[in-house]
Amino acid sequence: RRCVQETVLILLAFPASILAAIAASKIISKSCKTIRKFFSPGNEQRTFPDMAIFMSALIGLLCFMFLISASIKFVAYANPYIISKETNQRGERFTIDDVREAHYWLKMNTPEDSKIMAWWDYGYHIAEMANRTVIVAVSYTHL
Repeated sequence: RRCVQETVLILLAFPASILAAIAASKIISKSCKTIRKFFSPGNEQRTFPDMAIFMSALIGLLCFMFLISASIKFVAYANPYIISKETNQRGERFTIDDVREAHYWLKMNTPEDSKIMAWWDYGYHIAEMANRTVIVAVSYTHL
């Protein structure tokens, strides 16, 4: 379940950043128009505090967006793929390391010259952690 969430996050990061850039461009464009109106020679109603509040809000919004994206990135990449720390319903933290234990079992219970057939991402971990030769299956059509 966690891997699917990370994959979706990674896949949606690029379109989300493009949409955020378009939104930021629109906001900055409207801000520039407002600033031009504010400093136009015929504008007698301008007040500096109003513009300062507007620009402060704009800068605050951009900083907030940066902090949100940084925190999402931190959560997505903080825990390694092999071992993850989770929280149960009572709030207690525990470690899930089934994949590491499976690689250790494979290393201890198979001959050293064994060849393991696995999907490419699992195959990489098996080759590195269990020190076994892996026959990589990129897709079922190639089997």
